Amino acid sequence: MESAKATDLKARGAGIALLGIGGWLLKVSFFDVLCDAEANAPKVSTSMKALLLSPAFVMFGLLLIVIGAPGDGSSGVGRYFVRAADRKLTPLGWMLALLTLAPGLVLYLWLQDRLSALGFE
Repeated sequence: MESAKATDLKARGAGIALLGIGGWLLKVSFFDVLCDAEANAPKVSTSMKALLLSPAFVMFGLLLIVIGAPGDGSSGVGRYFVRAADRKLTPLGWMLALLTLAPGLVLYLWLQDRLSALGFE
């Protein structure tokens, strides 16, 4: 059985990976598209999936880096979001998961509005 410290280090490493992936997705799907559109590129394309997921990856990555490995759901803050018996999300856990997608949706809608203002479909 792994020690708690090794599990915690793995979770923090996964957090660093999620933060990196989320940052890269944000650069490619938002900043690069916006820069190309403002530079009058003949065509730009956006990815709704990448824009939805990139802020969630960044948030969950930061969360893992800061707090480390989540518990088993029987104690601590995790008990409100995960049922310990079957490791399934509670309604509050689902609400948190959906709320992490909200910044990505707002970002996508804002980018679409900005692209329309610049003359792109």
